[in-house]
Amino acid sequence: MADSKKILKGLFYTLGSGYVARAASVVLTFLIRREMGTDPFDATVWAMVVFVLLSNLSQFGLIHAFLHFPSDTERFVRTHFTVSLLISLLVFAVSCVGAFLIDYRNGHLGWTGTVILAMSGIFVFRSLSITPEAILRKTFEHRSLSLLHGFGTIAALSGTLWLAHSGAGALGLIVGGWSSFSAFSGIYVVLFALVVWRLSRLRIWPLSLDRTVTRQLLGFGIWVWLSSQLQNFLWYYDKLIMPAYVSATDLTLYENTWWLMQIPSALITHMIMGYTVTVYASVQHDREKLSLVYTRAATIIVRVSAPAALLLIVNAEPIVTLMGPAWSGSIPIFLWLAPYAFLRPLIEDGLGLLWTIGQTRSTALVLAGVMAFAVVAIPFAAGYAGVEGVAYTMGLVALIAVLGISQVLRRFIDLSPTRVFLAPLLAIAGAGLAAVYLYPALQTRSTFLDLMTKSALTSLTYVSILWIAEKRYLIEMWGEIRQIMAEQSEPSKPETPKT
Repeated sequence: MADSKKILKGLFYTLGSGYVARAASVVLTFLIRREMGTDPFDATVWAMVVFVLLSNLSQFGLIHAFLHFPSDTERFVRTHFTVSLLISLLVFAVSCVGAFLIDYRNGHLGWTGTVILAMSGIFVFRSLSITPEAILRKTFEHRSLSLLHGFGTIAALSGTLWLAHSGAGALGLIVGGWSSFSAFSGIYVVLFALVVWRLSRLRIWPLSLDRTVTRQLLGFGIWVWLSSQLQNFLWYYDKLIMPAYVSATDLTLYENTWWLMQIPSALITHMIMGYTVTVYASVQHDREKLSLVYTRAATIIVRVSAPAALLLIVNAEPIVTLMGPAWSGSIPIFLWLAPYAFLRPLIEDGLGLLWTIGQTRSTALVLAGVMAFAVVAIPFAAGYAGVEGVAYTMGLVALIAVLGISQVLRRFIDLSPTRVFLAPLLAIAGAGLAAVYLYPALQTRSTFLDLMTKSALTSLTYVSILWIAEKRYLIEMWGEIRQIMAEQSEPSKPETPKT
């Protein structure tokens, strides 16, 4: 019971600090975009996309490997750190070459190349904290990691906003970042790495490369690496090729809406994934328990992310209006990206489970098939219908990915689609109808009041229908939480000595 209590408290700390950080991230990024307009983003967005794709070359699933394999020996830890360091240095060298090949002209490195080079250097420092972070996750120290992530995010975005007020322009986007890119920024990385190292007290000198452990890590990681490349390329491929078909400002507007439509994923999946994959690892050999844990996680994810996506769609106009007139072109893109926003949270958690239980090859094969479709379909859609075509195609890509991952999951867990989807779908339909047909009678002339009114009406309708549809199930889940969190008030009685 004590272990269960520690696990659940870790989840609550993750959610609590995560929501504070996410809310601060949204507000601060709004202010950053309002302060800067579109010009600095026009110059920087594509460079950041290229950097993210290059930095992802270092993703060998080393944290997942730490959770998957027994890792309580000094030999394993030191080899894990050494492998992480060597991979990060190799990727940095590749990124440097890429920066100069892309943007070195007339003896000078342009802004795009400068961004790639600077961010790649920062990322090397971030990669040094992978092993101590994995140690903290292994021991369920999610409280410290969550608080650190929240503080780092707020500090980084506050730095960007201050630099924007000071007239630094696009430079602030490297120092402090914006939206989810803040996690790659200089301020965030330095804070995160230094504190994680202090918390873990890891001893890594002298460096070590044990052959057996290295083979374990790379054998496990090569398929995670391939899956990660395919997944990341899948999520960024649209923005990578769009400059060939649309203007830089169109790409900026698309990226702005894409960021907002990630809020459903960020609200729940990204926050609890560090927690859920650790739990998946602990029950990976028990099909019944693994099925129960995954069903609970998917149930929570769908019930939180789906209404969040709906709120963004119905409030697209007031949201963008508050951001400033320069961003008005983002409004129609909300509806175009809706299918993608609804489906991505399920993809993220499904992949997390499969990677944690060692099914890296299967996920690589699924993602390879999805990517093969996307490589052909997205450029065709971009050329035929511009931003709208790209957005709808990304929804189709996400649907294919969900279907493929579900087929693999069925080999290891018992899926219950009706339990996960039926009630929230009914609630979403009812809330959408309320926003369309009841809200006009409540509309005012204030953008902020309209935003609050429509959000309240939509949320109240959704919660009411959900409560009516599955009251007993929600009470049962709350009872399980209370049971796990209950204090062990009675101390254990000492054993009576024999006479």
